[in-house]
Amino acid sequence: MGSPLGPVLANIFMSHLETSLVPTLSDKLLFWKRYVDDTIAFVAKDQVGNVLATLNSFHPNIKFTYEIENNNKIAFLDVEIKKTLNGSFNTTVYRKSTNTDLYMHWKSFAPNSYKVGTLRSLVQRAYNICSNDKALHHELKHIRKVFHFHNGYPHNIINNMFKEQRIKSTSNITTLNEPGNNESLITPTFVLPYKGQQAQTIMKRFNNSLNYYLPTNVKPRIVYKCNKLSSKFSLKDHTKLSHNHNIVYEYKCPADNCNVSYIGETSRRLKERIVDHQHRDKKSHIMKHSQTKDHPPAEEKHFKILGSNYNYYKDRKIAEAIYIMNKKPNLNVQEQSVPLKLFN
Repeated sequence: MGSPLGPVLANIFMSHLETSLVPTLSDKLLFWKRYVDDTIAFVAKDQVGNVLATLNSFHPNIKFTYEIENNNKIAFLDVEIKKTLNGSFNTTVYRKSTNTDLYMHWKSFAPNSYKVGTLRSLVQRAYNICSNDKALHHELKHIRKVFHFHNGYPHNIINNMFKEQRIKSTSNITTLNEPGNNESLITPTFVLPYKGQQAQTIMKRFNNSLNYYLPTNVKPRIVYKCNKLSSKFSLKDHTKLSHNHNIVYEYKCPADNCNVSYIGETSRRLKERIVDHQHRDKKSHIMKHSQTKDHPPAEEKHFKILGSNYNYYKDRKIAEAIYIMNKKPNLNVQEQSVPLKLFN
């Protein structure tokens, strides 16, 4: 989770499982379809435990979980599948109970193409997933309500999008970028900072002028680059200095004309390490220095963080050694940190 390689690695592992293990369950698995690591399968009721045990035996670090249908319905990704009385299946859009139906508001400071694109993707999803007219009508009614009343989209924008998708679903329209055309489509792209609706109107006119003078197989695109809210200020609460952990820190003696400093590392919160240097750690060089020189005891304001997010002991020790090598703190001469062979 969190790594761009996560889906790729999951897909590789599941492909290996499907080619080596799943075929051995053919008598118990009547159907098996997968998207990355989410799977839908038809399993005989009395074989669910056996199939689960077999799948979990494939690798000691991989454990499968499962859900079974409820009231003849089950969700797979964003599709709700319902079993009918005649043995067929109907599908409609599935939303989690935590869904808020809040999207980019029409009056938000963002390009209209972003907002229309959001609406288009959900309307396309409705046409792709809903298996009958009743389910499609219900989903489009929900989309209209959500986008107009909750997110401020004008009715004409919603109506035009519904009309566009209805035409696409009932006709085969050939465009320049589809196979079979003699000319290949060229799409030069202009990436511009978004500066509001007025600037967007000017660029639309500019784009229309380009389309008028350029050859028919050249279709320029204007893409707006928006600044994230986090680029203006941090969305996270500031962590107090004393609450930081997995860090490398520096101490400087507050006494006048004393240039003594110390660099250390800790996996605990800094405030706990400061207590060590005040009286708890009898081997602390900071405490010994304060006592022998009769200098003020260590306080939080005498510390600062040099590096953070060192979740592993070895990483902290290496970072500590590099800072010590660069800053040469006086109180660190008594003991050796991790040897840096690369620099020795």
